[in-house]
Amino acid sequence: LFETLRARGGKPEFLGLHFRRLTRSARRLRIAVPVDQAALRGIIATLCRKSRLDDAAVRITLTRGRYFGGLSIDPAVPPTLVVTVQPVSPLPATAAARGVKVAISSINKAAASGLDPRVKSINYLANIFAKAEGDARGAYESILLGGRGEIAELSTSSFFCVLREGKGSAARD
Repeated sequence: LFETLRARGGKPEFLGLHFRRLTRSARRLRIAVPVDQAALRGIIATLCRKSRLDDAAVRITLTRGRYFGGLSIDPAVPPTLVVTVQPVSPLPATAAARGVKVAISSINKAAASGLDPRVKSINYLANIFAKAEGDARGAYESILLGGRGEIAELSTSSFFCVLREGKGSAARD
């Protein structure tokens, strides 16, 4: 399983939403989460500080069993948690002013992965093909739909929705 999020000043954005999805997915796949949200927040802050990254892309990966030297499928083997940080990749210069072109992929996330589309697993093949499909259409990003035609995820980015009428904003869970 994995989650990718942004941390500014060592503070992870939307960590509650990401941690909730990670724990739900882990429960579905019968993988124990070896840390709580507060501990994960501390790990991220430490990594950002030691890496001297004020604006970081954070990748949280949780595997069943050992990560290095081959994965174990034995449920008795403790899971491995890997957290990495790297500089945030900049958007194209015109993105903020004009936006970017996106394409709706022909690949259905649920059908392609064989997993519950709410599980963000490292089985990324559907995303790879969706990204290639979008690239061929001149799009910056591809949208993968779920079984009911809802937005399941983007091929390489996070999806956020800002409500123009009503209260506040909502992030895709």
